[in-house]
Amino acid sequence: MTNKKTQKELPKIALDGANIACAFMGHQIPGDATGIVKAHHYFVEQGHEVVAFVKQFRMNEKNPKQMMKNLDFFHQEISKDAMAVVPARADDDSFFIDFCVKNSAVLITQDGLKDHESRLQGEDRDNFLEWRSKYRCDYMFALDQFMPDPNFSMPEAVGASSPSASTPVKSGTKKQEQKKSPQKKANQKTRTKKKTQGNKSKGRGSDDLRDILRANMESKFRVHSLGTDLVGWCNEEWGTSMTSTRALRKYVGLPTSPSMSAILERLFGDEVSFSGEGQNLVCRYQPPSSSQMKLEDWLLEMMGEWIRLSGLGHQLSSEAGGKKPKMVLKGLGAKGKTFEELLKNLFGQENLQFRGESNTMEVRLVKGAIVPTPSPRKSVVQAQVDQKVVKQILDIMGLPSDWKPPSILTFFKRFFGKAPAAFESTMNYARVGEEFLRLSGTRLSEAFPDRKVLINSINESRYGLNAKYADNSLIIKSR
Repeated sequence: MTNKKTQKELPKIALDGANIACAFMGHQIPGDATGIVKAHHYFVEQGHEVVAFVKQFRMNEKNPKQMMKNLDFFHQEISKDAMAVVPARADDDSFFIDFCVKNSAVLITQDGLKDHESRLQGEDRDNFLEWRSKYRCDYMFALDQFMPDPNFSMPEAVGASSPSASTPVKSGTKKQEQKKSPQKKANQKTRTKKKTQGNKSKGRGSDDLRDILRANMESKFRVHSLGTDLVGWCNEEWGTSMTSTRALRKYVGLPTSPSMSAILERLFGDEVSFSGEGQNLVCRYQPPSSSQMKLEDWLLEMMGEWIRLSGLGHQLSSEAGGKKPKMVLKGLGAKGKTFEELLKNLFGQENLQFRGESNTMEVRLVKGAIVPTPSPRKSVVQAQVDQKVVKQILDIMGLPSDWKPPSILTFFKRFFGKAPAAFESTMNYARVGEEFLRLSGTRLSEAFPDRKVLINSINESRYGLNAKYADNSLIIKSR
């Protein structure tokens, strides 16, 4: 992983702000600054010093039609030290290319820089083409997640005193060298500030919050009731003790002022829609349809030849609807802390080959290996474990210790409404998780990553109960 390297081993990152903002908005001008923030945070979390190049007129509030969207969010998330504001009439390409060449920085852009290439000739052009092949990194957005090119090999950082061998621009004067010092100090200040913020949040961000919501949101719910439940879900999953949505938003780096519906729109885009108003505001959530191919089979197919772990993780995330790669593998029953460990646990260490280190590590199936994909049927031991957890959940819900399933006669009487339900209990699902964690020391999401599996396990148990999930609560009634 990249964060194992020291700061001196990591190159600086330059963001083509206009290009990234437009790409995030579906290549529409003037673009959305949220894309720049996501790209900036991605590389800062990897340990890089990052600077975003942005045209001045895209930040000018006097001309709103030319101004990027969500500019307030941009200023809130990225300090001025990490911005390079390009004069309105200047060529921003020339500025960030010059910066990258002099600082051996990697340029993040979808622009092929053809205009710059056409202006050069001879040796300068050859040097530029060589530089572009090594220091230009492509990217994309998938479900609002920033994804750099998984096939791009991040170069080692070059010392300030070591000139770049592929430099297409003549440099080295004392005046230019003097200008580097303030920039270096500014970048160091920015990186220190972001590192401190990252320590406060323990690495949790909006993507982690999105994963929690995806795992728990119903297709239709009242927005007003989501706040308390969301805090409970996050506390259960992360082992935190937050008491308000305001604290939760600060924890993951989201602004505290927008409404919950605005936060949902930011996280899920057109996957959510709203109706009603005030406390009766209802959200409808329609996640993207998942692939019909089993994820296990898909993974085996992808690992038929050598593939980078980072690239496999990015593609798995897209295939699974935006979920974190490690969460997807854990949902398939794998155990481990790293992506590598989870793959070994899922398919067997003897069936996989690994080569390379850190962010260049690759994986493939052993040639001729016959790997049985994880069966959806549970073993006897697993079934016993599940039933033990079901019993703990029912105890939390208040099921009497001497409870016996209703007889056939009682069942038909209740079916026709001639006898009341012998047992009925409703409890907020997040509270169920908190009680389960307190009593067992294990998170409910670890025992049942999918809430629907728990509900089915209760319905198929020997207790003669019907369970369902509604209004963010677990509801259990006797049959």
